[in-house]
Formats: sequence, structure tokens, C-alpha cells
Amino acid sequence: MKWIRITFLIISAVVLLIIAYAIINSMVSYKYEMEEPPKLYEINIEFAAGYLKSQITWLWCFFGYVAISIIILLRSMFDRKK
Repeated sequence: MKWIRITFLIISAVVLLIIAYAIINSMVSYKYEMEEPPKLYEINIEFAAGYLKSQITWLWCFFGYVAISIIILLRSMFDRKK
């Protein structure tokens, strides 16, 4: 049972890092693609900005969920040792 928790903890940490990367990537995309759009092609800026904002919001929610599950998992691992 201990190995299952450790495996889940490692997987959750990797997922947390991937989510953090996605948040940073989306925020950089929003900053440089929405505030300073290129003149090469026409895109609907309002739609693209709304999409990126919603993606950032959902990534933050998922980040919080995974972080809280890691904390709960760590607490259950340390409480069982006592």
C-alpha cells in the first residue's frame, strides 16, 4: 500500500510540473500574442483572448486540485507512521 501512495505522489508531482509549465506558456502567449498581435494575418483577437483566459483559469483550478491532493496524500503518509 505504501508503494501505491509513493507512486501516486510522484505522478502527481510530475502532473503539477506539467500544469505549471502550461500556465506559464499560456500566460506568455496571452502577453505577446494578444497585446502585440502580428500584422501578418487576421485573427479574432477577442475570441483568442477569451480562450486563453479561460484556459489559464482552468489550469489554475486544476493546479490547485492537484496541489491539495498532494498535501492530503503527504499528510496521510506521515500520519500513518505515527
